[in-house]
Amino acid sequence: FYLDSIKDRLYLSAIDSSERLSAQLALKLIMTDFAITLAPLCPLLVAEVSEHAKMDFSKMQFKVTSDSTSPALFERLKGLRKQVHSLATIPMNQCIVSLPEHFGAAFTKDTLRETLGCVSIEFMPYISEPNITASTLCKCPRCWYFQSASDQNACEKCREQCMFIENVNR
Repeated sequence: FYLDSIKDRLYLSAIDSSERLSAQLALKLIMTDFAITLAPLCPLLVAEVSEHAKMDFSKMQFKVTSDSTSPALFERLKGLRKQVHSLATIPMNQCIVSLPEHFGAAFTKDTLRETLGCVSIEFMPYISEPNITASTLCKCPRCWYFQSASDQNACEKCREQCMFIENVNR
């Protein structure tokens, strides 16, 4: 599921964009932990991964310098996700989430939408708690979010991404 949710950031975002770099860092951390876990069982496989990825698993230390990946912000995001999911009475891919405006200072709408798994995010100046409403749109056949005009057509974001991929492949 995680790979499906970040594929567009990996393939379509600018090479030096924070969204793409964040996704790459997450995948690198996942691969590293997975390789370290598998090392006692499959040492040759881990050696091959290490060689291919040009990584030295004996000196595994990652230094994250971006403020947006600080442990405090990550914990805040986890807490928000837990709170929003506890409020939801319908599947999250059908929800529009309204959040207090101050969340916009710490997180982008795309980051929050992907983390919460909702259709869209709205920042509201006069609310203090998250609010959830149901989307009136249809399920997109590509991304499965309820943000398409009909069940047969892709949503606007997916159409744009498909057009981009077609132009690249020409």
